[in-house]
Amino acid sequence: MIKGGKYFVTGTDTDIGKTYVTLALMDMFKKKGCSVIGMKPISAGIDIFNGLEINSDVFHIMQSNSLEINQSIVNSYSLKYPASPHISAEKQVVSIDFSLINSHIKALEGRADLLLVEGAGGYECPIDPLRNISDLIKYLDIPVIFVVGIKLGCLNHALLTIKSMQSNNQKIFGWVANIIDPEMTFVEENILFLKNFIQAPCLGVIPFSNSTSDDSLEDCIHWPSE
Repeated sequence: MIKGGKYFVTGTDTDIGKTYVTLALMDMFKKKGCSVIGMKPISAGIDIFNGLEINSDVFHIMQSNSLEINQSIVNSYSLKYPASPHISAEKQVVSIDFSLINSHIKALEGRADLLLVEGAGGYECPIDPLRNISDLIKYLDIPVIFVVGIKLGCLNHALLTIKSMQSNNQKIFGWVANIIDPEMTFVEENILFLKNFIQAPCLGVIPFSNSTSDDSLEDCIHWPSE
C-alpha cells in the first residue's frame, strides 16, 4: 500500500459526494492497516454537533482521522455562511491565504500513510473574485482525485472539468463515479463513456444510498497497485 501520499479530492460540482468519497477512501485504507488524515481547508456553513459549532463535513472527517488533529489545522478556514466560499468569505471580511493552508498540509505530512485534502464546491468553485479552487490545487501542486456526481448532465460537467484540468496541466491520479440520482436512466452507459474518455483510472463506482455512512463503501474503491 501507499506510504506518505497526499491527494486533493475535488469534484465536478457541489453536493456530489466529495466528503462521502473521502470518507470511503479513509475507511478503505484504515481497514488495510494504514493510517490516514483528512483535511478540509475551506468549509462554508456551520452545524452543531454535541454543542460544538463545526462544519458537518469537517466533523465527519475529524471523526475518521487516524490521529487526533486540532480542528484549526484540519479546517484552516471555517466560513459561516453555506454559500460559495467567495461570498461567505466576503461577508465575513476573510481573505483566504494559500500559504497558510500549505503550512497546515506541511505540518501533517509524514504523520500518516495517507493525507487527503478535500476541496470546497467543484473544481472551479470561486474562492475570491480572482481565484478558484483550481488555483489552490495548482499552488499546492497535489495530484487530484475527482468525484463525478452521476446524474443527468454529468457528462457535460465531467468533460468541462477535465478540459479545465488539462488546461492547468493538473496531475490527475484518478476519479470516482458517485451515483447521486437513483432515477437516472442509462447509468452504466454514462459511466462507460467516462471510463473511455478520461485518461486516468476509475477508482470506483459508488452506488446510490440515502445513508451518510455505509460500512461497505470501501469495497467499491479500487486503488491502483504500486
